[in-house]
Amino acid sequence: MFSQIIEIDSDGDLLIVVPSKLAWETENVGSSPKLAEEPPNLDAGNGSVTNRPRSLSSIDIDETADAAGDLLHATFRVSMKHLTMASERAGKMFQLGFSESEQDESTGYRKWTFDAIFDIEAFKTVLFIIHGRTKSVPEHITLQMLAEISAVVDDLQCADAVWFCAKKWLRELDTSPMEDLSKELFEWIFIASVFHESEIFERATHTAVLNTTGSIDDYGLPILRKIMDDIEQDRQDLLQYLLSKLDAKVAELLTAPRDCPNACTEMLLGALVRQMNSIGILNVSGNRDVALVGRSLNSIIEEISSFQSSTIFVDCNSSQDHFDIWDRRNERSNGYGHDWASRKSNKKQSTNKFVPRNLPQSLVYHDCSLKTHIEAMLQEVRFRIRGLSLKRYVELER
Repeated sequence: MFSQIIEIDSDGDLLIVVPSKLAWETENVGSSPKLAEEPPNLDAGNGSVTNRPRSLSSIDIDETADAAGDLLHATFRVSMKHLTMASERAGKMFQLGFSESEQDESTGYRKWTFDAIFDIEAFKTVLFIIHGRTKSVPEHITLQMLAEISAVVDDLQCADAVWFCAKKWLRELDTSPMEDLSKELFEWIFIASVFHESEIFERATHTAVLNTTGSIDDYGLPILRKIMDDIEQDRQDLLQYLLSKLDAKVAELLTAPRDCPNACTEMLLGALVRQMNSIGILNVSGNRDVALVGRSLNSIIEEISSFQSSTIFVDCNSSQDHFDIWDRRNERSNGYGHDWASRKSNKKQSTNKFVPRNLPQSLVYHDCSLKTHIEAMLQEVRFRIRGLSLKRYVELER
């Protein structure tokens, strides 16, 4: 591995040291990030200290590389004036007299060392933009690189300075990954929160609310903790609302008077209870909470939408809708059989054979179905599923 000094501003008076996140992760699997090793040797040797920083060419730099040639850390020479104008965090830090604001007596430079949590290429891109070196800014970038840039922007608090370039990159990126639960989805959530893209943020969080299962992986992205908590809270609230609607439907079929025949009510109730029980959401013996663990709101909605009920025919006299009537009295022999009433067996009939009594002469198709009740309820639930409002979190940052 090797170290590198990159001159963002050849007249700069500040050295920014950025350890390589990739190099650190490779060497420290399972550990927590910590400050990088010391930057390139800044010993001045003999000579007096002047107000102007020494030339970087006179500073000893370790540029040895390993076989892989991985960058250990980069040291950027930047203008403190440009940085403090663009970065709210830098402005506060240098105004309040932190150690980073003190000039090194041996070199004449100020030094700001970051933790090993940033991509060096992303950090360099942000510094190029801040210093107006637009020719050095990449024209096209990937979603992953934009997420890395967003992490730097979020830390430096310089979204306004980078906003124009970010807008251009956003227009070129494919937003289709927002339809599934993936690392790309949370990269979109993070990017949108940093650059205040409310439409993208709402769409991405809508997908997250639908598809997360309780334990949310942020994929190491520095997403605001409240955003993640609110995604989970919205998921739980919507799930409880959905289950309360199902419980209310069961209670309605059990107790509320209906215009339909009893056979219809009993059929709907039985079908609903059995199918709720089959997917573990029937509220009995307190088992429902356990059954919901690890299941997304979207998967439960899909299971409920597949609920079905049997087709039934009822006595014509008990139904107000007289259509699709099956009239047994009109059945006649067609050469292949006999009408129902005159059908007889040549065999001696059993004495214990069940003989139905008071059979209705006409039956009518009854068009009630469980799916009709379920779809109306699910429409109401779907209407309530919204993405988070970015405005809530922008106000928190102020």
